[in-house]
Amino acid sequence: MQGFGWQDIWTLALGGQYKVTQRFSVRGGYNYSDNPIPTNQQFFNVFAPAIVQHHITFGLGFDVTPDFAINSAYYHAFQNTLSGPFISNGAPGYPPLNQPIPGTKVTNQLSEDSFSAQATYKF
Repeated sequence: MQGFGWQDIWTLALGGQYKVTQRFSVRGGYNYSDNPIPTNQQFFNVFAPAIVQHHITFGLGFDVTPDFAINSAYYHAFQNTLSGPFISNGAPGYPPLNQPIPGTKVTNQLSEDSFSAQATYKF
């Protein structure tokens, strides 16, 4: 393992678009991913807890003219919580370097929400 100790994962993403009219579209999607962070690596991922596994997305698009469009999107990543042990820095009186400290626990919890809007002009 390198960096944060993340592992390769499988991800499944499904999405679709429906044109309500020639100018107006609605979009939606779902994404599932495994967790890339093993339990014994939670300590090292406190600042980058990429542990969310289920995401939903929604979007709208409107073609103002044939060359100019306005789009918006929203996604929600549902909360996930994972725990693992504190890892020793090898100080005297503690377990050897990079070994779990018995009876300790660090918990990572994360959910996400994001909204974006864009204007597109075709040259």
